[in-house]
Amino acid sequence: MCCFCKGTNLRLEESQPAPPEGTPSRDMYVKHGLSSIMYSTLWNKYTCADPELRWPMHGSFDLRKIEYVEQCMCKRKSRQDMFDCVRMWEKEARGRVKREQALLEKEQQKNVYVKALEIRKKEINDLKELEEKERKLQVTGQYTVRQSLYPILNKSHDDLLLLDRPPPPYVVPSAPHELPKVSSSEQQKMRDSRSMLPADRASELRSIARKTIRSAVSASELLDNM
Repeated sequence: MCCFCKGTNLRLEESQPAPPEGTPSRDMYVKHGLSSIMYSTLWNKYTCADPELRWPMHGSFDLRKIEYVEQCMCKRKSRQDMFDCVRMWEKEARGRVKREQALLEKEQQKNVYVKALEIRKKEINDLKELEEKERKLQVTGQYTVRQSLYPILNKSHDDLLLLDRPPPPYVVPSAPHELPKVSSSEQQKMRDSRSMLPADRASELRSIARKTIRSAVSASELLDNM
């Protein structure tokens, strides 16, 4: 044991000024009182073997340094009140880690919310732009339809102008060709043939046949007498 630690443990005197502002010892002093920092000078001497993990004069919330202080006290078989003090530092350090993690998670959630909100705003803006484009396309399409109807309307106007013009002169058509003339006797025969019934027609044919036979018989007798 070094000469500084030989004999009784060193304590912070009641008359010693408070730690400077902005240091871990100042935070512990304000929150837990003088008993939480009374062994800081002694811990600085206990941990002098490892410069990296040596306990600072104004304390630290580094859990590795706090654990190293506890290991050094175990080797020296320090008193229980010193272990109570170092565990006070350990509890405060772990609480700070948890609070920092909670703040970090909250900040991350906030960033996620902000990002989601930005994405939502962008989607809304894109939707508005799309609706505006569709509206413009509809208006443009209607205008195009009206323009495409213009030639038809113009043609209709030309047709109306044609109606206003005087009609061409009327030409008298020539007389049709005369049909060949038929004699009155032939016309009468045609009428009689059309009006004749089938029975009358048969009688007429039989009469003609008899006359023909008689003529033939008379001619035959005349030839025999010669």
